[in-house]
Amino acid sequence: MEWDRGFVDALFVSVFEMDAEGVLTYANTAGKDLLLLTDEAIAKRPFARLFVHEEDRERWAASWGQVRKDAPLRRNEYRLVRTDGAVVHVVGSSTRYLTPDGAEVYRGVFLDITRHMEVEESLRRSDERYALVVRGANDGIWDWDVKRDQVYFSPRYKEMLGHTDEDFGNHADEWRDRIHPDDVERVLAANAACIKGEVEQFEVEFRMRHRDGSWKWILGRGAGVADENGKVVRIGGTHTDISTRKMAEEAIKVSEELHSALSRATFEAVFILEGGFCVAANDSAVRLFGYSSSELAGLGPTVLFIEEDVPRVRDMMISNGGEALEAKGLRKDGTRFSAEIRWRILQFRGRRTRVLTVRDISRRKEAEEHYRNIFENAMEGIYQSLPNGQFRTVNSSFSSMLGYDSPEEMLALVTDIASGFYVNPEMRQALLDKLEREGAVHAYEVQVCRKDGKPMWISESVRRVTDDAGAFLYYEGFVQDISKRKENEQISAALYRISRAVSVTADLQELYSTIHDVLREALSARNFFIARLHEEEDRLSFSYFQDEHDHPYDLYGFSDPDTRGLTIDVIRSGRTIFLHRDEMVRRRESGEMVIRGAMPASWIGVPLKVRGKVIGAMVVQDYSNPNQYTDADVLFLESVSEQVALAIERKSNEQRIIRLNETLESKVEQRTLELQRRTAELEAANRRLQELDKLKSSLISSISHELRTPLTSIRGFAKLVYRDLSRKIRDTLNDEDAARIAQRMGENLHIIESEGERLTRLINDFLDLSRIEAGKTVWNRSRFDPAPVVRQAGESAFGHMIDSEVSLRIEVPEALPVVDMDEDRLRQVLSNLLNNATKFTERGSIEISAFALNGSVQIAVSDTGCGIAPETLPHVFDRFHKGTNGDTVADREGTGLGLAICREIVESFGGAITVESQVGQGSVFTVSLPQASARTSAPPTCQRRRGARNSPWRLCRPLPKGHR
Repeated sequence: MEWDRGFVDALFVSVFEMDAEGVLTYANTAGKDLLLLTDEAIAKRPFARLFVHEEDRERWAASWGQVRKDAPLRRNEYRLVRTDGAVVHVVGSSTRYLTPDGAEVYRGVFLDITRHMEVEESLRRSDERYALVVRGANDGIWDWDVKRDQVYFSPRYKEMLGHTDEDFGNHADEWRDRIHPDDVERVLAANAACIKGEVEQFEVEFRMRHRDGSWKWILGRGAGVADENGKVVRIGGTHTDISTRKMAEEAIKVSEELHSALSRATFEAVFILEGGFCVAANDSAVRLFGYSSSELAGLGPTVLFIEEDVPRVRDMMISNGGEALEAKGLRKDGTRFSAEIRWRILQFRGRRTRVLTVRDISRRKEAEEHYRNIFENAMEGIYQSLPNGQFRTVNSSFSSMLGYDSPEEMLALVTDIASGFYVNPEMRQALLDKLEREGAVHAYEVQVCRKDGKPMWISESVRRVTDDAGAFLYYEGFVQDISKRKENEQISAALYRISRAVSVTADLQELYSTIHDVLREALSARNFFIARLHEEEDRLSFSYFQDEHDHPYDLYGFSDPDTRGLTIDVIRSGRTIFLHRDEMVRRRESGEMVIRGAMPASWIGVPLKVRGKVIGAMVVQDYSNPNQYTDADVLFLESVSEQVALAIERKSNEQRIIRLNETLESKVEQRTLELQRRTAELEAANRRLQELDKLKSSLISSISHELRTPLTSIRGFAKLVYRDLSRKIRDTLNDEDAARIAQRMGENLHIIESEGERLTRLINDFLDLSRIEAGKTVWNRSRFDPAPVVRQAGESAFGHMIDSEVSLRIEVPEALPVVDMDEDRLRQVLSNLLNNATKFTERGSIEISAFALNGSVQIAVSDTGCGIAPETLPHVFDRFHKGTNGDTVADREGTGLGLAICREIVESFGGAITVESQVGQGSVFTVSLPQASARTSAPPTCQRRRGARNSPWRLCRPLPKGHR
């Protein structure tokens, strides 16, 4: 848990942070001041060994052990040793936290009570009648987010004014509206100054309206926290109820005025000054300062005060009079005393004369300190007890803490402390034995009896009081009610054990048994059961059942309104039910309630909820004692119910996962065997396919060679016949019919030759593709500049476009990065792409370009032809694929292998070929080849050439970078 260190540094109490080994890692400003630490001194300092007094280390270690077990906050007194060797007394508490990264840290708060301890010792020697109250911090805390105007008020803050969380909202108006009208402007100004950054901290005393209509005096302290721009975005602080102190101050003020009125003439030291020197002094002055009248004459008044106060006294005498001045008087023998100085200017015998009065206020100062401690610490219980086992005195806080109406009633009823006060009388003797050995005992935790007989936990600090001669007089003790803390400790321990049980128990039944054991240690849980709701089955099962009279069973039809019972009522309502026998009998007889099984004397049922959903209930019951259970037992069960529900839910899920894992493992094993069988079948089939593929390749090669020989003969003889027909026969024929027949024979011979050529190309393409796929192609691999090859391919394609309406554009730089591949195969690829572009472009333009890009050479062939349909586009590189606008047209016939061969060639050299096309707009085929070495290509410039019909094409030269 992270904290706001800016806010912590602004606190008036000392705050420390230690790691899991007790090494000091952080101290706020007050903490550094307390132990005189520097930032360098904090790092890696074992706190207990360096700062805890050696006599207190054992108690420190015990307390530290409790905190490490996640015990709640605990208040203890220790002696700490500062870096200069001085010993300071502190009271503090600490607790354990986990940081967001999972580290374990311990944070503690200490209040310096050294002065308090010194005053306590002083008063013990001088006045046995007074008791000192050591009281922990009891302030209300507030935190105001200025930017969002959101305020947090602690429960103690609201309690001071008689309010609860429900009737006191968390917004600034709740505070403003309760400030006394006479104080509003001053209080708001103090807060505004802090918000504006004019002051870092502020203190202001004012009045606030209590819920009962009375006014409470409040001491408000606050400090601001600024953002990175220095703007205060948040202020926080404390409110202390100082109403008692104000009453004391008012009483002291009245007392001082009465004392002054009665003793001004005789008890105060009076000096008459002329020219700055004493000319006369009364007897009280002689007695007070120890000088004779003659010695006082001629002395300046500054001689009568300590050196540090002389400037203030001198300034007072220069002025024309005013408020009283407090200073330290200095007697002739060197002793000091607290003095109150007043002066007045009079006309005496026509001369300006100053009358100076000095009053010894030492006892008043002691009384002020005494009464201040009494009033500010009166919330703790205080008592004095005698060796015979009787209380000598108790204060009201102590008697009311134990349920008595007054101290007098408690003194009258508790006549023997051991038997009438302590739950275990032996604890009284154990305390006395410890006092005999140590003289004082701090934070002695023990159970005592209230007036109504109920036990409660207290923490008492006791000391032996002796007279000046060392004779024992009585015991003096200070008491705190720690029942709530003990309840929280018990709940925390139960929550921890239940949470841990999820990991250490083997199954649900063992978890239920562990939960039962935990509850038995906190309350009477001999009869205990856990009911689980199964909504999908409309069933209530008693998963765990330990009872003297009844036996477990499954209850079906839970959703039926006629199905009733105490446990069912708990689950349906989602609320705790706590009943005694008389109430159960009354409700059963009136028909409000149905009791299943034996009638208990006392019964508590608590719903089990997970994320707000009721999953069941847990019940404890007693058959003999109607008063067996109390509200504290209900609170305990409610506090642990959520953890119980989470533990049951988690354990149920664990067991469900285990069952699923077992099923899954079985299925995986079966599936693995099936996959192994299928893999063996596939491997066998693959081997057969590989053999067939080899046979296919061999057959194709053989057939292709066998076909190529007769095709060559057919094409050759067709050409010879056509030549003879054209040269020798056609011209000798005079008959028109014979001439037409001869012409048709020539055309047929031309078709035979062209179809033979086409079949030869198909066989060659087929052989090329088969050799590439079979890995039998011999590549003439070399490193070369592809720019000349691209230009030559473009110029070769120009010959096919002489009689067309298509222009050719060549954009190739003078040099390109070197590629590593077969140069002839690159020509073959480009020739195929350009032939396709020529074949499918009737008018418009064809462009071939090349450039370097990101470590590759890009060669693009684009046209403005008919384009490729979107559904055909993914298949253009497939073998024997012919598009809808392709080889079905007589003048666009092809083998359907050209693009497939292009792709095989390009990919064989680590390249890639892609196509982009839109129907009616044309296509772009791009060949990407990896560079063999890094070389920057020069941008192209272009020359125009003219073909037939003035069709333009360009031979490119370098252009500025980025231009095409």
